[in-house]
Amino acid sequence: MNRLGMLVDLSHVSAQTMRSTLNVTKAPVIFSHSSAYALCNNSRNVPDDVLKRLPENGGLVMVNFFPLYINCSKYASLSQVAGKCISSYNLYMLRLVHIHLLL
Repeated sequence: MNRLGMLVDLSHVSAQTMRSTLNVTKAPVIFSHSSAYALCNNSRNVPDDVLKRLPENGGLVMVNFFPLYINCSKYASLSQVAGKCISSYNLYMLRLVHIHLLL
């Protein structure tokens, strides 16, 4: 896939597949709709050890606002979602992953 210039999206794979992919890929990876596993232990969320490897890979994680990824609940208020994103993603994402803002 690297040879073809394809972007590898790891949002629906297991944590072991995330790690294995990072071991062999030469190109940045993307998690198009995942969150941090430390925030909510959903199997689609990204574990801390994988998040810590993303800066060396140049990859990124895009924030998923679905409540089951943010607070492991069926419902979430806007303030819960915003609060989790701001505080937790400052802690987990902004320190670990290169953030590119599109203006």
